[in-house]
Amino acid sequence: MTPHATTRHAKPADPRRLAWILIACLSLVLPLLCACSSAAGASGDGGFSVPTTEEEAHEAVGGELKVHYFDVGQGDCQFLEFPDGTTMLIDAGPTVSGEGVVEKIRALGHDSIDILVASHPDSDHIGGLRYPLREMKVGEVWAPDAEKDTYAYEKFLKAVDGQNLTINKAESGKTIKEGKGYSIELLGPDMSRQGRDSDANSFSTIIRVQFGDTSFLFTGDAYKDQIDRAEEDVVDVLKVAHHGSHSGTDAKLIEQLQPSLAIIQYAEDNPYGYPHSEVREALEGVPTYGNAENGDITVTSDGWSLDVTICKGEALW
Repeated sequence: MTPHATTRHAKPADPRRLAWILIACLSLVLPLLCACSSAAGASGDGGFSVPTTEEEAHEAVGGELKVHYFDVGQGDCQFLEFPDGTTMLIDAGPTVSGEGVVEKIRALGHDSIDILVASHPDSDHIGGLRYPLREMKVGEVWAPDAEKDTYAYEKFLKAVDGQNLTINKAESGKTIKEGKGYSIELLGPDMSRQGRDSDANSFSTIIRVQFGDTSFLFTGDAYKDQIDRAEEDVVDVLKVAHHGSHSGTDAKLIEQLQPSLAIIQYAEDNPYGYPHSEVREALEGVPTYGNAENGDITVTSDGWSLDVTICKGEALW
């Protein structure tokens, strides 16, 4: 679908920015120090310059991160394109959306997926995953150590097996990948707090993607207290948990995370009343977009600022 509008959202002043610039500078300087130490010791001139501005530090990151929040009706689906070419798919909505997800990924120019994540075993998240697993080459699969006796979950496991892949257990404290200027960290689920009789939502993966000075949080259907414990820092772009249910978001959590943008994935006229009024009130003042009103949503980061592209409508508020 042709993009309808693009809006730039500048990040507010953040003391973390200076720290990140320092990290970017060190990433450039330290290898040069090692390579040139003997020559510099003799001449006193190492022959290199240290980046001192945001623009120069931005060069250390390079490229853009694109995060697509695909409209899959009443379900979740996010597709990430990293500047080094790495791709990651988180969920693919219900079964009926699976083929469409494959088509959207191919329309972006990709025939394979490097990292595939099943946030938790509910059908509105994993039902569609069987299609990319059947029709596209997948590098690795991550999912929480949770099972569900459903047709959708059974088909998901069968599709994983069909590519001769094993599932990496998603849990807090693990790193999925680190690349140039970015990291993909698992903040949840915290398996030390999980009981085997817990409901599927409580096993939701919580993923933080950091790219330069910008951060994205992916929450599945996690509960607000789990997100509160998992993420102590602020985030720039929040994928609102559980399609805008009050179980995943409240004013306390938004005050803690201080998102610059929020994305809610839900279907128009859904039978659950999402997004709930409590969530709307909690997000008041935060630019918020939703698939029901805006279609596919893409957030692009250059490491410093954020651009939002939607297919229709305007921001929810």
